[in-house]
Amino acid sequence: MAQKKSYSRYFIILNEEVKGYAIASDKLPTGYVKLEIKNNKCKVSYYVQNLKKESIPYYMILILGKKDTNKLIKIGELNIDDYGRADVSYEYPSDNIGDTGMDIENVSGAAIVKLQGNDVRPVLNGFLTSDIPAWKQYTIIEPQKRDVSEEERVKPEPEPAPVSIFDKYEEVIEEKVKVEKEDKQEIKNENTREENEGYEDEIKEKKEDEKEEIHYENTREKHDVVIEENKIEEDEKRKEHVECIKEEKDKNITRENENDIENDSEEIIEKVAEDIQEEDMIRRDHCHKEDDEKMPKGKLGKFFKELARDFEKLEDEVKDIKRCVWYKIPAANRSDMSCHVNWNRHSIIYHPMANYYNYISPHKYYMIGYKCDKEDKMKCLVYAIPGSRSKRDQPFAGKTGFVTWVPSNSGRCEGYWLMFYDFKTSTILIPVK
Repeated sequence: MAQKKSYSRYFIILNEEVKGYAIASDKLPTGYVKLEIKNNKCKVSYYVQNLKKESIPYYMILILGKKDTNKLIKIGELNIDDYGRADVSYEYPSDNIGDTGMDIENVSGAAIVKLQGNDVRPVLNGFLTSDIPAWKQYTIIEPQKRDVSEEERVKPEPEPAPVSIFDKYEEVIEEKVKVEKEDKQEIKNENTREENEGYEDEIKEKKEDEKEEIHYENTREKHDVVIEENKIEEDEKRKEHVECIKEEKDKNITRENENDIENDSEEIIEKVAEDIQEEDMIRRDHCHKEDDEKMPKGKLGKFFKELARDFEKLEDEVKDIKRCVWYKIPAANRSDMSCHVNWNRHSIIYHPMANYYNYISPHKYYMIGYKCDKEDKMKCLVYAIPGSRSKRDQPFAGKTGFVTWVPSNSGRCEGYWLMFYDFKTSTILIPVK
């Protein structure tokens, strides 16, 4: 979270830690924390929904776990409205969050908690990385009195809470658009260049990619022709082999009885079948070896391919994203959204998508893509959720990075909403249009 850019933004998705705080049995409490850093100022925003109102208050906590800070900043009390929602924002100097002298770059997570003395009882929490520290034991820092720039918004509405946790954030988006217009040139030269490294080159080289694809198609067609010719040649050899067998059988027709001839013929046929099966196995092994040599390459590519080994590969499902390998992740129910026997698979493939199950459930699957560079090495992850181009199918109205829609090439669905994720820096990437 180094402050090299004039503007940067980070989302921390809050998930349920302890059961029993939902406003209704069919509505899980969820939310997010947004950190917006511009120049030397930081805006901390909390939004939650479906959290039941209780006499004992909830508190907003920022978790400082980087550089061995190991502190908890108590931002303040969270006031829940009658619909189980709260929307609160505060502004601080980026190096003095809550007047505690703590820098925003040390934030590794956030939480909604209940406090009983020094005991911290988590209700919702979330983290910027997959490494979850023992944060409940950290020391709590009480903030000093906040200045008049603090802004709190709790807006009850006459209608029940909507499905999306981001539907009430229209005002923030308009404000963000205004900021982007004011700093358009600065953000384009600095923020876009660093957070979306490589995407401008990809767009500039679009014509080159198309030429490479044409060359690849021609090469693949030639390869297919060679395979077909080899197959015809092998079939001819098999026919010759069978003819030799028949001739051998005619030469030995003088055997004692027909039963012996039938038995010998069955043995010969079984031998031919075994030879054919052995050749097919050799061909399949060769295909697997070729597949292992495909992208992503390198030690990192081998690691990610191992995570997706048991999943179905969808070769031509999305053609608009170049140099990307796609895998189908089944999700028939919520229990499919975890893999505790393999922590790497759980934290990379399942955990980031757990909060989007309401969007995934109508199709019972989603996809993960391995986006590669020109050297076929891992560049970033792409998460894909099936749906139409309609805003009602866009996860959380695009507030968490699902801003790109592409059509399905196979007709399996109308298309997919995509979110690009840099696993090296734990940040969401917004592709340059």
